[in-house]
Amino acid sequence: MSFYLKYRPQRFDDIVGQEFIKDILKNQVKKSNILHSYLFQWPRGTWKTSTARIFAKAINCENPQDGNPCNNCNACQSINQGTTLDVVEIDAASYTQVDNIREVIIEKINYPPSNLKKKVYIIDEVHMLSKSAFNALLKVMEEPPSYVVFILATTEIQKVPDTIVSRCQVFNFKNLTKEQIVGYLKKICQKESLECDNLGLEAIAAASEGALRDAIKYLQQVSVLGKVDVETVKRFLGIVDQQAISDLLNLIKQQDYEWVKALLTQLYEKWIDFSYFVKQILGYIEEIFTTDPDFLGRVWEVLIKSFQQFKYISDPVAVMLVNIASLTENKDTSSKKSVDEKKASFWWENGENTTSLESAVPWGSKLQCDVPKVSISPEELKERLIQKIKDPSLEGAIKKYLSFEEVTKDVVKGVVINKFYYTRFMKDEVLFLIKNALADILDVEDVEFVISYKDPKQLLIE
Repeated sequence: MSFYLKYRPQRFDDIVGQEFIKDILKNQVKKSNILHSYLFQWPRGTWKTSTARIFAKAINCENPQDGNPCNNCNACQSINQGTTLDVVEIDAASYTQVDNIREVIIEKINYPPSNLKKKVYIIDEVHMLSKSAFNALLKVMEEPPSYVVFILATTEIQKVPDTIVSRCQVFNFKNLTKEQIVGYLKKICQKESLECDNLGLEAIAAASEGALRDAIKYLQQVSVLGKVDVETVKRFLGIVDQQAISDLLNLIKQQDYEWVKALLTQLYEKWIDFSYFVKQILGYIEEIFTTDPDFLGRVWEVLIKSFQQFKYISDPVAVMLVNIASLTENKDTSSKKSVDEKKASFWWENGENTTSLESAVPWGSKLQCDVPKVSISPEELKERLIQKIKDPSLEGAIKKYLSFEEVTKDVVKGVVINKFYYTRFMKDEVLFLIKNALADILDVEDVEFVISYKDPKQLLIE
């Protein structure tokens, strides 16, 4: 059995952290002051669903002990074993539609509990319900029978309609501290006779980011190697030494991009998870931020941007390099030159060693002719884009329905002859993916990607 299931709390007093929430729920049980709707929200892995189950037991327990369920009576045993029909747990990620809510709740809510005091509905990940399902749920939550209690759990409360939230007593769960997680992991290690050290457990706690469920999962995974020490944990979780992070920041500050690339490539070849690596850098920056707030603030923004792009682009080293290069100060020094300096510079670069501005061709007319050229045809660009994009459904759409009309270093213009795929290409994440792939192919930092839709019948006429 997994450690998470084996050591799941069975009483309020077993729950790590969330002291304020535990005190309120225990007092409601002691005073028999149970409301009809509760909403447990926020971080993953902080015992929200487990707390809901414990509360369902405490509400129905025949011999509650200071607000805790006894876990020995018939009611507690039936809930623990999942044999009662009066405590219904619904995974909203699977039961998203209105028919599911109607079948599981609406059609049965008017029947009183068969062998418990209260009928309890626990709806996990409630934010996944469809709009029509929420409307149906709202209807039964407005005036539920006195014997019904709803306990909703979510990690994304912003997706839950205000009409639902306003009818619930809301409890905001918090991420656990490193000390709380380490203390709980130590207890598991003692019970499992695992050899561990504090630094190893602290590394696991840091990697879990306040989610105890993740920490317990990491502990079990590392325990297979026989020892839970800091070196084993770092190797297993791909944790980068703080010195490497410090070296990377120094290289970025010195704008030594060759060594930045070498360091990132080395980490990539060691199977480092770059999403977690970025989080490590952000944590390190948070600690040293006051030493150089201007530089570190700009690095922070670049890392956030890279983190968001990882899910669209498969090469994390390239993503980070391109974004880090954007930190270069005063890249476009020509923007600070006077107009005359720009003219002279422009003529010199174009092979006209002109010393007299008056005798030269007006620079504006020359500038208009200076369209950045590329040595790649639209057809070749399309072929390379298909090779670059690693989404099979997009590859076929690009090959069949997309053609390029204009290709320069600054702008790529295309035409789509299928309305469905035009709509898909216009989605932000797809545009972003194609735009970055084109910039990589053309070897530029940024490129404007413009597409338009044309009816294939109109193209035939043309």
